[in-house]
Amino acid sequence: MYVTLHTMAYASERSGIDEVAKVASQVGGVYGPKFLDELLTDPKSINDTIRENINLIMPEEGWKVSRLIEIATEEGVNYQPTEKSLAVSKIPSRSIGL
Repeated sequence: MYVTLHTMAYASERSGIDEVAKVASQVGGVYGPKFLDELLTDPKSINDTIRENINLIMPEEGWKVSRLIEIATEEGVNYQPTEKSLAVSKIPSRSIGL
């Protein structure tokens, strides 16, 4: 249970998800602020997967479609993104021959 609470407290400060922060606050209310402070300052009990991945930066909007087009071109694959994905990526369809 300690690892779970520790991971949740760690994630509450980094995830930007209000519900996780509320639960972490409630844990502090139940177990006391000293317990919550310990959870937030002792990194050794955090779930490894969460610790390794929570600070990843999301790519800029449209990066995925641009990258798929680039890979398809390099590999000679006939990839045609949908109009919706092109709109999200802000790539004009005429620039890729559509």
